[in-house]
Amino acid sequence: MPTTLGRAFPSGLRASLSEALVAMPRPLHAPSGDITSSYSRKWPEITVGGEPVEIPYRVYNPVPSNRVAPEGSQATVAVDCLYTRHHDGFVRQQALRRVLRFEQAWIIPFVVQLLGEYVIEICEDIHGFVVRDLPRRPAMVRGLRSFVTENSDFFTLTELRATSYWACYYRSTHLYRDTYPAMLALKAMRDLAA
Repeated sequence: MPTTLGRAFPSGLRASLSEALVAMPRPLHAPSGDITSSYSRKWPEITVGGEPVEIPYRVYNPVPSNRVAPEGSQATVAVDCLYTRHHDGFVRQQALRRVLRFEQAWIIPFVVQLLGEYVIEICEDIHGFVVRDLPRRPAMVRGLRSFVTENSDFFTLTELRATSYWACYYRSTHLYRDTYPAMLALKAMRDLAA
């Protein structure tokens, strides 16, 4: 199991993450799919720094009662990234808020993926981060630029998923698609990456 979760990150990190991944509580179920799966179609792989990663669509590990790695370490950030894939939306949001404090480029696919999902409060958190904090983080903007360039199909897929959730669930509160927080965040990311 930890080996599978380790593939969500670039290979240069995997050795330093192995202890934290083993220390995570055992899952209730195996992770489901990966974030590029879309019904019967498999989208192109996601790459970070030119290296393919396999990020699970959902994980079912209970939330740890104790830290599984030292606070602020790459292992802690990686575990929080994995919990952004948790089956419980409240857990995903809490993990995201911790992840957004860091600037590693490899967190970007975890953040982008959340914009193609249905929890509007998470999309609002990301939109706030993108407009307030991200422009002041040049290293992360460079990472975003690289990610969008390398993964344009995935970014487009995320926009399509966000549009679908807007049309299905949020059209009554956000009359225009361009006012939906996920679309605002994705547009701001594209603008920063341009």
